[in-house]
Amino acid sequence: MKRDNPELEAVYRTLSEKYGQTMTMQDACKELHVQTPRAARTIIPEEWHGERQGKRIRTYSFARQLVAWAK
Repeated sequence: MKRDNPELEAVYRTLSEKYGQTMTMQDACKELHVQTPRAARTIIPEEWHGERQGKRIRTYSFARQLVAWAK
């Protein structure tokens, strides 16, 4: 991970302590405070892997997109 973005590093550290290296769609919905997976995918549209109920995203990818979305 690049160390040039302290905000991203802080978000990633917090999320990885809670969820490890990957997050489920339910984890993402909880963090985004949304009810549906569709809403989560509109906020964080990229890099979801897996089948319908087993979708996962790398925690770093989620953190990176979350920080970018917040700006």
